[in-house]
Amino acid sequence: MTCLTDAWACHCGELRGWLRQRVGNPAEVEDLLQDLFLKALRQGERFCDLNNARAWLFQVARNTLIDRRGPMMEAWET
Repeated sequence: MTCLTDAWACHCGELRGWLRQRVGNPAEVEDLLQDLFLKALRQGERFCDLNNARAWLFQVARNTLIDRRGPMMEAWET
């Protein structure tokens, strides 16, 4: 799945920075990134069919953060 590894290499740093601004705890940021990568990996070949992998990664990162932090995070993000 070269498309996933290429997208990850291209956007991982930006995702890490985005999460770091919202979380602050470096260990939690790494956990969130790992969860995000696994979610992308579970997409299999469907990930390669995405028109905008960056948008998908950030949307799933946002949703993962909301799931972990709760509804207060959602209100803050909108």
